[in-house]
Amino acid sequence: MKVEINSDYITITNDEGYEVCHWISDEWEEDPFIVPAIANAIRMASVEPGRLEKINKAHIETQKRYEKLL
Repeated sequence: MKVEINSDYITITNDEGYEVCHWISDEWEEDPFIVPAIANAIRMASVEPGRLEKINKAHIETQKRYEKLL
């Protein structure tokens, strides 16, 4: 998995290049209580990538379906 941390967003992608998780800065600025969840997702990307993908399977599958439409 790849974790990309930027001042404007945080994105986690799997080895196939699909987005597993994504947050924009507005989200953590408006609701700082989301930060522990983001930190946990980053940790899971490192130590439990399969579990993180399983949790966000619907999000990944949506991207795959959309890709087929193009």
